[in-house]
Amino acid sequence: MANNSQLEKVTKFKYFGVTINQHLAWHDHIDQIQRKVLKRLGVLRRIKHLLPAYARKIYVTTMVIPILEYASIVWGDKNNKVLMDSIQVLQSSAAKLVLDWSPYSSSSEELSHLNWMNLSARKQMQRCIHICNLVNDSSRNDIIVRGQYYHSYNTRSMEIIRTTKSVTN
Repeated sequence: MANNSQLEKVTKFKYFGVTINQHLAWHDHIDQIQRKVLKRLGVLRRIKHLLPAYARKIYVTTMVIPILEYASIVWGDKNNKVLMDSIQVLQSSAAKLVLDWSPYSSSSEELSHLNWMNLSARKQMQRCIHICNLVNDSSRNDIIVRGQYYHSYNTRSMEIIRTTKSVTN
């Protein structure tokens, strides 16, 4: 009950473009990503003979890769190899379409030929950039120095230093 009204129970919910299910698993979100990307790769497959390689690369980097990477620092789970590999397969398929190479050619060779990182490396880089931006953001009032948490709010416990605790996989 919220404001005297019954809340509806849902099995999944889309929030800021990320689909979250009732078990906090990402299967529904990955399925949604796969459907979107496969549609766009289907369009590219039908028109690739009309486009030079540089135009196909621009199409993939603007229309496909952002879908694969959107909010991946939230849903990208290194411990769920099956889901992450299914997303990597999509990037590899896109690289094969850009280069017009055989579907059975080496994925890593194509990515290196295009100077693209695989998605797990890109996700790790995005996490590092995000942490760097958090640490170096001068507009924040909260400061973390050597694991110690300081704040500039005028409170009774302003001088008390608290250590930060983080949970990681």
